Amino acid sequence: AEGGANAGGGGGAPTCDDGKVCGTVQSGCLGCAVSGPCADAMAACDNSGECADFETCLTNCRGNTLCNDMCVSTYATGASLYTEAASCIYCSECYLSCNGASFGC
Repeated sequence: AEGGANAGGGGGAPTCDDGKVCGTVQSGCLGCAVSGPCADAMAACDNSGECADFETCLTNCRGNTLCNDMCVSTYATGASLYTEAASCIYCSECYLSCNGASFGC
């Protein structure tokens, strides 16, 4: 079987999304996703110094596309781990509650 937080392929309904509250990492859809279906992807990112560096870099870019691209190239491994976790949360588990379209899902 394939690994990864959003393993299982297409057709699987999200277990956390009720279309109501996006929430925080402690509550709502986000809370459900990070402690449940996306826990492995979150742990992989949380346990990676490069993922933390990538998150800090993105935050400091404040949405500047060229800056974001620099973060991706500088912290490629961290970017990959971050993207896997974010994709699980915003595209797979909380698309409705957290407006997944705004995250490029």
